[in-house]
Amino acid sequence: MDGERGNLEIRAELPGWSAPDGRFLSPDGMPGEGRPNEEIDFSLELTIGTRGDAATSRFALRITTPEALLAAAPEATNVLAARATLVVSQLDWDGIRAHLKRVLVSCDSASIEAATPLLQQYFRWEFDDFGRTGRRNEGHTPLEVRDVVGPDGCAFRSLYPWDGEQVDYLVQLMVGPRGEAYGAVFETRIVTPERLNLEQDDGEFRVLAHQGTLIVAHFDWRDVLPDIENIVSRCGAERFHESVWRLRRYFTLRERYGDEP
Repeated sequence: MDGERGNLEIRAELPGWSAPDGRFLSPDGMPGEGRPNEEIDFSLELTIGTRGDAATSRFALRITTPEALLAAAPEATNVLAARATLVVSQLDWDGIRAHLKRVLVSCDSASIEAATPLLQQYFRWEFDDFGRTGRRNEGHTPLEVRDVVGPDGCAFRSLYPWDGEQVDYLVQLMVGPRGEAYGAVFETRIVTPERLNLEQDDGEFRVLAHQGTLIVAHFDWRDVLPDIENIVSRCGAERFHESVWRLRRYFTLRERYGDEP
């Protein structure tokens, strides 16, 4: 295995959806560079496989900018993006493809089957709803958010923003099955589009957000906490280890505690 390029490779790129009339698609069908940032909001479908193996899987991610997120904010719910969203400072295909190659190296595995749960931290898989085995789970153990710790260890509930405040918080979530002593600690970045805009004032291409990021139109824990609890609830599975893999699609796993029977 090549340690620099890894074992995974992108075999094909296809535009998913873009502006309704496709007005910024280039002749090859891909969104063209040089468009206003307010118009950069589209999905990209990737066919990914391992070198020397014909087996592949399809994945998708949304590519957008802070300006496009802001443009959609009045008509959207408070959560503007929760997973499989790549926020960039501008549409630069060389920069985007270089980032995607780094993602593939970080998910390097011997087979596409082994790589899939790792890739789901960054992309939506074509069989997302069917778990890692390809079978839809018939039952699940309810999950609960036991605690949320804000920046510098402060209580999440103490974060009362002033009107219009732009935030970029890194918070920890303690999650586990209801009624059980074991669980896991996750980390997530909570950020507003305006705050992301502050990171791109030099005109250079930058990846502003991707994995483990919750982008919200405004921050108020009374709104954001129910959003987090809803995401956690949707990740419940029959076994907690499977729930952890689902939760990793949204949050960054830091540690597990206790012993799952």
